[in-house]
Amino acid sequence: MKDASLEISQILKWIKQGEIDPEEGYARIKSLKSPVSAVPCSQPSGSSDTGKGQELMNFAVQYLKQLLSQVIGLEPDRINAKQSLEDYGVDSVAIMEINALLDKDFANLPKTLMFEYGNLHDLATYFMQHHRELLEAMSGLPDKKAASEPQSAPAHVKAEEPKRFRTFAEPGKKRNFSKENPVPEKDDGIAIIGISGVFPNARNLDEFWSNLKNGVDCISEIPAERWDHSRYYDPEKGKKGKVYSKWGGFIDEYNCFDPLFFQLTPRDAEQLDPQERLFLECAHSAIEDGGYTRQSLWNTKTGVFVGVMYGHYQLFGAEETAKGNTMTLSSSYASIANRVSYFFNFGGPSIALDTMCSSSLTAVHLACESIHRGDSELAIAGGVNVTIHPDKYLFLCNQRFASSEGKCRAFGSGGDGYVPGEGVGAILLKPLAKAIEDGDNIHGIIRASSINHGGKTNGYTVPNPNAQSSLISESLLKSGIHPRAINYIEAHGTGTSLGDPIEISGLTKAFRAYTTDKQYCAIGSVKSNVGHLESAAGVVSIIKVLLQMKHRQLVPSLHSEVTNPNIDFEDTPFYVQHKLEEWEPAVIQEGGLRKEMPRYASVSSFGAGGTNVHIILEEYAREENQTPPEKEKGADKHVFVLSAKNGDRLNAYAKRVLEFIERNAIVQDETEAAVSPAELKKYVTDDIIACFLQSATLPPQISAMESIEEYGLSIEEWIAVTERIYEFFPVRMPHALLTDGGSIEDLADYILDQIGSEIASKYQVTSVQPEAGEKYGFRLTDMIYTLQTGREMMEERLAIIVSDIADLKGKLEQFLAGKRGVAEIFSGNTSIGGEIRDVFAENEKGEAFLLSLAHSGNLSQLCRLWCSGIPFNWRLLSPAALPARISLPTYPFDRTRYWFNTTESVAAISAVKTEALNTVLDSNESVFEEQCYKKTLTAQDAYLRDHVVQKRMVLPGVVYLEMAWRAGMMATRDWKLLSLSDVSWRRTLELPPDRESQEVFIGLASEDGGIDASIYSINPSGLRTVYCTCTLQYGDGASESERDIPEAVDIEQLIAISSTSVCGEDCYREFSRHGMDYGVNLRVIDALYSGVFGTLSRMRLPEHTSLPLKDYVVHPGFADGAMQTALYSVLVTGEQTGTFVPFSLQSVTVYGALTSVSYCLVSPISEGVKEGMHFDLLLMDESGTPTIRFQCLSGRDLTAAQTVPQAETATSAFDGYDLLNQMLTKLLDGETEIDEVERMLEGI
Repeated sequence: MKDASLEISQILKWIKQGEIDPEEGYARIKSLKSPVSAVPCSQPSGSSDTGKGQELMNFAVQYLKQLLSQVIGLEPDRINAKQSLEDYGVDSVAIMEINALLDKDFANLPKTLMFEYGNLHDLATYFMQHHRELLEAMSGLPDKKAASEPQSAPAHVKAEEPKRFRTFAEPGKKRNFSKENPVPEKDDGIAIIGISGVFPNARNLDEFWSNLKNGVDCISEIPAERWDHSRYYDPEKGKKGKVYSKWGGFIDEYNCFDPLFFQLTPRDAEQLDPQERLFLECAHSAIEDGGYTRQSLWNTKTGVFVGVMYGHYQLFGAEETAKGNTMTLSSSYASIANRVSYFFNFGGPSIALDTMCSSSLTAVHLACESIHRGDSELAIAGGVNVTIHPDKYLFLCNQRFASSEGKCRAFGSGGDGYVPGEGVGAILLKPLAKAIEDGDNIHGIIRASSINHGGKTNGYTVPNPNAQSSLISESLLKSGIHPRAINYIEAHGTGTSLGDPIEISGLTKAFRAYTTDKQYCAIGSVKSNVGHLESAAGVVSIIKVLLQMKHRQLVPSLHSEVTNPNIDFEDTPFYVQHKLEEWEPAVIQEGGLRKEMPRYASVSSFGAGGTNVHIILEEYAREENQTPPEKEKGADKHVFVLSAKNGDRLNAYAKRVLEFIERNAIVQDETEAAVSPAELKKYVTDDIIACFLQSATLPPQISAMESIEEYGLSIEEWIAVTERIYEFFPVRMPHALLTDGGSIEDLADYILDQIGSEIASKYQVTSVQPEAGEKYGFRLTDMIYTLQTGREMMEERLAIIVSDIADLKGKLEQFLAGKRGVAEIFSGNTSIGGEIRDVFAENEKGEAFLLSLAHSGNLSQLCRLWCSGIPFNWRLLSPAALPARISLPTYPFDRTRYWFNTTESVAAISAVKTEALNTVLDSNESVFEEQCYKKTLTAQDAYLRDHVVQKRMVLPGVVYLEMAWRAGMMATRDWKLLSLSDVSWRRTLELPPDRESQEVFIGLASEDGGIDASIYSINPSGLRTVYCTCTLQYGDGASESERDIPEAVDIEQLIAISSTSVCGEDCYREFSRHGMDYGVNLRVIDALYSGVFGTLSRMRLPEHTSLPLKDYVVHPGFADGAMQTALYSVLVTGEQTGTFVPFSLQSVTVYGALTSVSYCLVSPISEGVKEGMHFDLLLMDESGTPTIRFQCLSGRDLTAAQTVPQAETATSAFDGYDLLNQMLTKLLDGETEIDEVERMLEGI
């Protein structure tokens, strides 16, 4: 017993000195106490004797103390090896300095050691275990090995697994890899059945996927409409009140909303935080994507979980109140979730949470747990993040979190911070078994999710690789998925020099417990595309993975061509995904057979405060539909239905569906379709196997992965095989490839490397010729069923009777072109069918009657009744085997801007506006020298706010005409203003980015030819900047009656003879492509028709316009719509490609009042005018009666005016003066304007 006590004493000493793992030591003590044990205690693993081990440990500790002393300036003898490094002020900067010192003595050390080991004693133990020989060499201690090494490996060391044909866990089964720590099995997974998102440079997921696969960097400078970043930006770090970053990922229409859709008033919308509005719309879209409606989920146990971390909208309210403009703006986090639950009448948990960067992935984890517990039957989970106030950048730069170059270099060299990004994303979750039972459209499966905290580290924002590793290991245990089957990681990857290595360290440690394979798993970060979406970072990562699973492709991770030097990727299971390529699933050997696994991926999200979340995703393998496709040859008719809140939204919705059809058209040759690289390799491999089987005596089943030497071929067989392969592929195989362990797959790879491009055309898949109508990537019946049952039925309705997809496409095109009365196309508003709707509601036989119409083939009558508001249960028309729900375009919300009113626009300007003379003139500023009126322009003026050229708010040219006309009317009592002539637009008027308003003056002066008008501003020096000039032509009543009024135009005749027609949405998309973006008040074009007569547009006043017809003579919306019509007629020819604005106008004459639906006829002028673009524009009311005529309009290319002079001024001064002289000549001839001359003069 005395000997045992000595042994125990020795073991305790080793434990105290850190030379043996405590668990191993306690196990030995327990065995010594056992009466059946009489095994002598062996020395600790890795040490030859106690004395030497202790000396070496002491040396290692002293060595590390010396290094730490150099960095922190504290004497080595005052450093306690077991005290936390954080207590000595060791932060990330100090760690980098220590790493640099360690690199001098130890090569290829992980840069994350100081994060993994909290004190010098633990760090010394690491060096004892992994670098003992080098320590011995450094210390000079004699190398005396003990005669008897311990024969048994330590308990924690695992035997290396074989490298070939490893057997993994069967996916989906909850098999544990640790017998010591069994985990109770949970449900069989959570299905993701609906997704939606808006991200930088992507209004929808189709645009998002396009950006991802094409490797688009969506980062830009902070838009001027957010704030003027030049007031804060200074590239030098550390300046008070300044920021060194001016870049970010920004979404479009962050301030737009559709309040009436969600039963909110416009005033309510202005007070709500934009994050609340964005997530409400996103949640609605995710539900629609899942094929569900508000009614179908009404009063269900549906939970809402949303991540959010900034509430900056309320800061504007505080600022405005401080200026005297009392304002209360809401930035309640809780309301972001609660508003969704309220609108949909959900009864499940409703939680908004903030774990910083891991918020949205935490929301997903909690949603899954809520479903597992039964608190929720379904759940909406996601996150939202916007950047609307400079306070965010001030904070990020103060903390040195932000990147100084505007690039997120995830896993790349040179990264010094992250780029903030905006976005909103939501996913709809449901138990997998229930989703399969209900026939849901499953985008992917969540197999496991885990959450933990990093605890106390070397700094509050310093990550803990051990905690990250533990988290990932826990997720693997929960999922039952072997990490060798996971071949993609969507990493947190913020692009920092130490954060990324820590993440790789945690992943590697977790994976190494199960596999030693290297560089088999791709890794990437969506932050390199869109920036760090902060509270929405997790959900955008999930959506990226789901899109990769859908398209079976891995997209490139950007800005990492040169990888982070602190990461040795070659010694990890990971490699950075640098290009777009096919996502091949893992293949395993199970029971002697090769088995292709589903695609598995995992997603990490790590909060700056320490909250870590990890999720494992599995692609959903849909069972192939054994039912033959519909024979869409007209034998069966289907009713396509669509509805919206109003006609404008219905047109937009129909346009989205048409784009979906066009996007999903399958482009095929008559009989062939190209194969993927993976398929190509398979065919080459099969041919090589056939060559072997035909030329040698071999079993009928041979493995392409097995070494060819194992086949035992004779020399004659070798010759026959190689010659046979050469007949197929004219490539001579290297001798080493055939004899040094090469396999048939190796031969296939070599052949493809040598002549891959030549044989690619040979290997084509002969496809089954599709039946008529089956040339699209979806089934018509699935679309019909999803729209009939998975969309809310609203007031404005469209029903189309179709026989196949091509038929639907053609009829949608006719509807969008404005053609009415077309057979089998029905539209209407529910407000017209009130009486008959009441009859059907009160009569139990109403639905039976409607069903009889369908069964008797009278679908036309059914469609008419439904469009008038009669409800019908479309499910009654579905076959017994229900079609599938599919992802289709979701509701197109109205994009009207809702934002708070600033002090300047409310307090200062409102006093002026209360006394405004009219909508374009605020006050009379006349003096003896000039009849003058003033207008103070702000972003609240709809015609300015909604007219954006090259991303700048520019006053439309037609507003000058209205200003001049109104001033001319007010300046006389007895004379009648007949027209404006000789209109010249000198320069554009932009709202200055550093001011909330801009004063302009309208001056009138009497000249020989009439009354000259000029619109100008006055700078601080008192000098005028003239924007527009014209001449006012007056007359009395007699002269007015003598005017030559154009004859009425036969609108229907022009439409009938038109050769082409386009819808308004296409027009505005084309305008946007050329740098001209119009807001809702100026988006008046409904349809355009072109023919020999010119171009005709039908214009419609927006339903909630801020520009009432009664308030204007030359209405800005319709007048600018006329200019837009002329612009489109130029762009559509392809002869001009710039951004065009009006330049001059011979005259504008008003004949009568416009109507809410008006037309504009644009006729090109080719005779009697100088070179350039010239048009006559005639505005007409709904009946075709002329109302306003714009005679001889000419336009100019705004971009050319800005860029050409710059190119010209690059010449010598002498050449510059010659060019200036030419420009002056053009100015005198009226062929250019004064600001172009000014720009040229500045360049000389």
